Amino acid sequence: MQAAARMRPNGITDLEVKSFMKKWKDKRFAAKCNRPLILQGCEMLGMEIREVAAIVIEGMKAHAEELRLTGSNL
Repeated sequence: MQAAARMRPNGITDLEVKSFMKKWKDKRFAAKCNRPLILQGCEMLGMEIREVAAIVIEGMKAHAEELRLTGSNL
């Protein structure tokens, strides 16, 4: 999520699940992240990656400044 936000002019503030999912599907983007582990975590929660992404994006938006993901300070 953080990598996707860092590529946007407005950081996480306007990141949508659709945009994240587009990046998620590209195996070259954030290639070092452990996608199988992330998917396993989603499965353990009984949730789809889209649902988890929506929750994470909203949580990160609430703390965008302290995460330095506002776009102005990337």
